[in-house]
Amino acid sequence: MIRSNKLPFARPDLTEEEFQAVRRVMESGWITSGPETDAFEQEFAQYIGAPDAAALNSATAALHLGLVALGIGPGDVVLVPALTFTATAEVVSRTGARPVLLDVDRNSYLLSPEIVESFLSTCTYEAGEYRCKEGRVRAIICVHYGGRVCDLDGLFEICRSTGMELLQDAAHSFPSRDGEGKVGRRGPVTAFSFYATKNITTGEGGMITGDQPEIIQRIRRMRLHGIATPAHRRAGWQYDVVEQGYKYNLSDIASAMGRVQLRRAEEMLQKRKQIHEAYQQAFAFLPGLRLCPEQEASAYHLYTLEIHGSSVAQYPNNSEGSATLDGPPRPDASPKQPNEANQLQLQSGPTLQSPASGRSHAGLDRDDFVAAMEESRIGTGLHFIPLYRMSYYMEKYGLRSSQFPACEEIFESIVSLPIYSAMSEEDTRDVIEAVRNILSTTAE
Repeated sequence: MIRSNKLPFARPDLTEEEFQAVRRVMESGWITSGPETDAFEQEFAQYIGAPDAAALNSATAALHLGLVALGIGPGDVVLVPALTFTATAEVVSRTGARPVLLDVDRNSYLLSPEIVESFLSTCTYEAGEYRCKEGRVRAIICVHYGGRVCDLDGLFEICRSTGMELLQDAAHSFPSRDGEGKVGRRGPVTAFSFYATKNITTGEGGMITGDQPEIIQRIRRMRLHGIATPAHRRAGWQYDVVEQGYKYNLSDIASAMGRVQLRRAEEMLQKRKQIHEAYQQAFAFLPGLRLCPEQEASAYHLYTLEIHGSSVAQYPNNSEGSATLDGPPRPDASPKQPNEANQLQLQSGPTLQSPASGRSHAGLDRDDFVAAMEESRIGTGLHFIPLYRMSYYMEKYGLRSSQFPACEEIFESIVSLPIYSAMSEEDTRDVIEAVRNILSTTAE
């Protein structure tokens, strides 16, 4: 059955409380950065467990100012995973430094310590610094793809032993866990996004956290033209510009929405986790799929499938694809048993095909699947077109797909399904039924 209305790939989860908060700020007469933004910063830092936080108008701004505050500039190299949005590398170029793209781990889609160490083994080590042909290797930006957390212990250890800096692109990973706490509680720079499709939203917006308060204080100045004291804290008309700055501040209107969203963060996380579990169970025995990697620490921002219609022998019933981030896929991996949290996907939809039936859907590729989902009126996404495939990076840095075998395999087959807290149980069942129908129809 095809939906009467299209299910969008993403939609913000807003309640009357957000509308009331925005109205309250608008009626106050102070709508730019001010006391509401101060409160949002304090509440966010407390939630994360970080010493301080600074609100900005995007995660892009957060990464840019983080690099500037750490002294990254011309002659420096910053290591960046190729499987990311352009902003992660773009901010490096903006400082005058050079982004060097690295492949990702095939199972987790994350930049791993082993990949970084492999790259460093091709560099020279002089006077306590690693140098490659592009310059001095100063920093790593790791991306917590889809809400899953990179091996931070391993990456921080590399940085401690080499003198490099680790910045975290956490645009997908609020509120992912880092050990006993949350991502953003350690390290000098962690950048969060509150874009319209993110787990909590202010429409446009971002936040930076760090364990060095002096860096966050400097970023707080730089975000608004380098002015020493913001307008809402000044007693008179005098102000001073103490360094070069930017226009990266967040408004009180956005912050009011963000404070409400922050209070609802755990509730919305549990809804996304429930959808993730429903998908994992429903798709476990469908042939030709590689399921979304599992990680308990995840914020469940993305749910991805790999469509391997021409590789059914490689992925017969997803036993090859049920990888966790603790190691490679296990041949004995089996789907989770039903529980109260993921019962909803069992209430409707066609019966799961037995993996022993031998039916094949060879010939179905990712683009066919996306087109069929569109016909079913279900929105999908693609995360991401790797940066080396973008004409700007390809031409500027002379990159080739063959340099990134894992990224290339992932890109050729990956698709993202809707997973957001504003989805109803009926929406989730519709996605499951559409995926099952597409694969069963192709198999006939």
